[in-house]
Amino acid sequence: MKTKSRTNKILIVLLSVIIVLTILSYLTGYSIVLPISGNKKAYLKEEAKPGDEIAIFSKYDFSKGDWKAYIVIGIDDFGDLHSSIKKRTCLKTTNRGLLQQMKKSWIFKVTESDAGTVASDFYLFKNGELVYKSGIILLKTSQRLQNEEYGEMIPLDSAAIIRSCQQFQRVYWPVVIL
Repeated sequence: MKTKSRTNKILIVLLSVIIVLTILSYLTGYSIVLPISGNKKAYLKEEAKPGDEIAIFSKYDFSKGDWKAYIVIGIDDFGDLHSSIKKRTCLKTTNRGLLQQMKKSWIFKVTESDAGTVASDFYLFKNGELVYKSGIILLKTSQRLQNEEYGEMIPLDSAAIIRSCQQFQRVYWPVVIL
């Protein structure tokens, strides 16, 4: 009986910790994000040189499969974050219509330069597999992507990036595993 009582106490403590973390995450907007799928990326890289314009999602068919996109906002970006972006460490969409809109409007000019420190990330998953990852800047004064394939990428329409990202939904889990 002592073992059962001890197990119950441990379960109650763990459940209490989970509840407290969930409430804190809900109230503060902070989640712990664990990006463990980083080694599985299967990019569809286009050949591009500085000055070229690319639609980064042009080769993806959002009508087939299970698609999820996440924006993980670094806490350092909260102070200068664009006002229409939710102040959460993790935002998510599974909206195929939004992804289709992003496919058409997320067109970037390749610079192959470096945007400097990028504290936030964008992840795109198909059927649970990471297919695209990039640093993302969603500040009041600048919206850009930064990744190892193309370097800094400047959007042709910064407002389109903000319109898309503001439609992402809050993730309330205290721990998010990507």
